[in-house]
Amino acid sequence: MDEASAPLILVIDDDDAVRSIVAETLKGEGYRVDEASNAAAGLMRVKSGPPDLILLDIVMPVNDGYHFLERLRREGNEAEIPIILVSATHALPDAPHDLGVRAVLTKPFDVGILLAIVERLTRRNQI
Repeated sequence: MDEASAPLILVIDDDDAVRSIVAETLKGEGYRVDEASNAAAGLMRVKSGPPDLILLDIVMPVNDGYHFLERLRREGNEAEIPIILVSATHALPDAPHDLGVRAVLTKPFDVGILLAIVERLTRRNQI
């Protein structure tokens, strides 16, 4: 895929190391990547140009991932953006599919699984 037509993935995670590794991995696979270190910055990025997919950490200071989801759906027309929830907690509730969540990954996660999910979800958006 050429860079101009490559899907844009927004990675929202307060852990700089995790965010950086995920972003570089996705870039290495040919995706365009935008990054945000918190929910507020993530919302601003979405409003400036909706991504094709969002990787969203759940546990973040100030506003967590669920707060981001609620505000995203309440304030915008981005209901079609698929979201992958990512968290270090093993006690995740069922994914709130009505908020656009398509997958849930527990940290540490297998990069191959992440890439397979990203490929499946971004391909669906391009059909």
